[in-house]
Amino acid sequence: MRFPIKEADIMLLAKKMTSGFAANASIFNTLPVTLEKFKGAFTNCNLCINNFVEERAAFNKASKAKQESRQKLVDIMKQELRYAENLSIKDKVILTSIGWGKKKQNPD
Repeated sequence: MRFPIKEADIMLLAKKMTSGFAANASIFNTLPVTLEKFKGAFTNCNLCINNFVEERAAFNKASKAKQESRQKLVDIMKQELRYAENLSIKDKVILTSIGWGKKKQNPD
């Protein structure tokens, strides 16, 4: 049997090992690491995994809110720029006063 690579498989094996060691304490009476430490490491790892999942969900929610708010801002900006361009009849001085002007041309 190979040692698992996937997180879920590692956690499942750890759970089976702690249960098996506890159920067979007379056989596994001289573990290199105490069963309490093993269970503590398992519990801590499980807690960290759960925290990670919760934090990732919060990050994804915040990222979506950021993207939506940015898109709303961009939509408003584009509407305002169209208004300013139509009002100024594309007068460079007026457009420059709101930070909008002729785009720089790439030298060919």
